[in-house]
Amino acid sequence: MPTAEQAKKVTEACRRSPRFFLIDYIGADPWYKQLDIIESVRDNRVTTVRSCHGIGKSWIAARTAAWFLLAYPNSVVVTTAPTGRQVKEILWREFRVAVRKSKYRFPGKTLTQQHEISEKWYAVGVSAKDPDAFQGFHADHILVIVDEAAGVAEPIFEAVDALVTSTNGRVLYIGNPTSVGGTFKESHRSHLTNKIHVSVWMTPNFTVNGIAKCTDPGCERPFHPAEAVVEAIESGRELKVANPHLVSPMWVYERIFKWGIGTPLWDARVEGEFPCTSMSSLIPLNLVEAAMTEERHNEVAVGSSCFGIDVAGPGADKSAIYHRKGQKGESIRSYHTPDTTTLNDDIEQLNPSDHLTHVVIEAAGIGIPVYDHALRRAREKPGTLHKILAFRPSGAPTVKDPMPGQEDFVNQRDEMWWKVSRMFVNGTIAIPEDDELVAELSALEWSDQGGKIKVEKKEDFRKRLGRSPDKADALMISYAAVGVQNVLQLEEIPYTTPDTYTAGLLGKEF
Repeated sequence: MPTAEQAKKVTEACRRSPRFFLIDYIGADPWYKQLDIIESVRDNRVTTVRSCHGIGKSWIAARTAAWFLLAYPNSVVVTTAPTGRQVKEILWREFRVAVRKSKYRFPGKTLTQQHEISEKWYAVGVSAKDPDAFQGFHADHILVIVDEAAGVAEPIFEAVDALVTSTNGRVLYIGNPTSVGGTFKESHRSHLTNKIHVSVWMTPNFTVNGIAKCTDPGCERPFHPAEAVVEAIESGRELKVANPHLVSPMWVYERIFKWGIGTPLWDARVEGEFPCTSMSSLIPLNLVEAAMTEERHNEVAVGSSCFGIDVAGPGADKSAIYHRKGQKGESIRSYHTPDTTTLNDDIEQLNPSDHLTHVVIEAAGIGIPVYDHALRRAREKPGTLHKILAFRPSGAPTVKDPMPGQEDFVNQRDEMWWKVSRMFVNGTIAIPEDDELVAELSALEWSDQGGKIKVEKKEDFRKRLGRSPDKADALMISYAAVGVQNVLQLEEIPYTTPDTYTAGLLGKEF
């Protein structure tokens, strides 16, 4: 048991040197950007970190919380994240591991998402759902950590700002830069914050293998680092592993082909930069990722099954099948179909037991014989309960004479995509976790064509990004139940603006 004088010296040493705390006190092994983050919290009122995937964000956020507690007696640390699972299972799991593995006894008692040294000296994790949850915290030294900051609603940022009004208040924003506006993005433009950027090219598993991005404006490096990754993997040369817990060249290699270089998902999770989302973006990346969360899946309406079938012929494109129950996405898969027989067999095997089930097939081009064949099989097979429906993307929009202020569309595909995008804006849709689906949805663009909304054609998307949005189109088609009269069977979706949405993003009043 240390004496009071010894404890005081340790506290002062930790306060002066977060490096001492991490390495000598709790026995951690940070890399240099993690040290930059914790030292910035020591030196700056607001530290904001935009980073790629897999750099140990929650690892350093949790240990920064522990450092602050030890460095400042009678301090309070409040941590938050967009969902309760992120608070409990990610950041606070790291906190518990840090305390348990500390080389020296860490004072206080750790619970699931709370650590208490005394009644006025503690850390706590709260979900970023209710601004009122941030009231009642008072201390001379207070630190607020906002993990996965891009997914936090604006009222929470306001509540955080109200907590750190004292001279000794500190804030750490940290996360993947997936948002297209709001406090987290603006914090990287403000002169009042210390800004830290981390891309995969800065991380140990890349630098140790000589894969780096030249930061010299006059650099004439012959290869983009992504090309160096492809060369390193496909040459089969053995790559060094500096830290097995951090992002790897193989992970980036796979994302080159899954996402494509320059897509919003690539920008945010590889380059660590906010996506260059323009007024032409149809569905912002942060709204797509919000639709994948467990909380969203628990919130949306669940109903009868519906399948969307995007048909592709021989070539690089893939056929895709999307399955949802009500607004809850259940599964998505895509595969090459050298002929339509395989796809027809798969459609027949769906055979759902719910008579309300719709199977919607894009009846255009090679999809026409697929639809005809599926319809004929369904009529011939006894006991078939589901309905085979056609979606004709080039058909006339259902709103043929829009009223003033009402959207006008070039065709049904544009109208359907716009309706689907409103679901993401309103938070009424849940989608399965699938990187390719996220990449496609967040990369789609739209334009104004003679006063009418026009969503990017599949062939234009393919030219721009080198791949087709097959999975995204299958999702859209699943909502496009079209009857014999070619009328969309989808209820109008009321528009409301959630706190996480940046007004004006799509450049049109709605």
